[in-house]
Amino acid sequence: MRTALGLLKRRWRPFFLTSALALVRVLVGFVLLIVPGFVVWIRKSMWAPVVLMEGLGPKAALRRSRELAARSWFSVSMTVAFQLALPWLFEGAKAANRVWPGYQPGPVERALVELPALSSVFLLPLLSTVPALLYLRLRRLGGETMEQILEPLGDDLGRTSWERRIRSRRVRPAASSGPGPTPHP
Repeated sequence: MRTALGLLKRRWRPFFLTSALALVRVLVGFVLLIVPGFVVWIRKSMWAPVVLMEGLGPKAALRRSRELAARSWFSVSMTVAFQLALPWLFEGAKAANRVWPGYQPGPVERALVELPALSSVFLLPLLSTVPALLYLRLRRLGGETMEQILEPLGDDLGRTSWERRIRSRRVRPAASSGPGPTPHP
C-alpha cells in the first residue's frame, strides 16, 4: 500500500488532470447520445493505470488508453459494465434492507443486513484492482514483457530498504589465501 500511495504522491497532478479531462469527454459523449457516451467511456477507461504506470501526461494518457482499449474491446467493455453494475447491486441490497423497518431479523438475516454496510471495504479495492489487472493484460496482448511493463516504475519499486542495500553492494573479489593467481583490481 505504501508503494502505491508513494506512486500516487509523485504523479498526483497528471492523475487529477487526466481524470478531469476524461470525465469531461465522457460527459460530452453522453450529452451527444447514450451510445457515444459508452464508447468514449470504454476508450478512456484505462487512463488511471496509464498515468500511474507509464507516467504520461493527460492527453498522451488518453491516447494511450484508447490504444490499449482497442486491443481487446470486449474485455474492456465487460470491465466497464462490471464497474457500473457492481455498485448498483450493492445499492439494491441496501435498499432491500429498508423495505420492512419493523421486522426483527434472525442472525443470518442480520449478517446479510450488515453486508451492504461493508460494501466500501469490498467494493473500492475491487473496482480499482480490476482495471489495473486488465491494463497488465492489455500490455501483454501487445507483446510486452513484464520487465518492459514495470520498467518505468523504477528499480526500487516494492523493495524494502534492506533489499535495496543488498542490491546496491558490489561484489568484492575474495582475498587470496594460498597459492595461485592473485585477483586483478
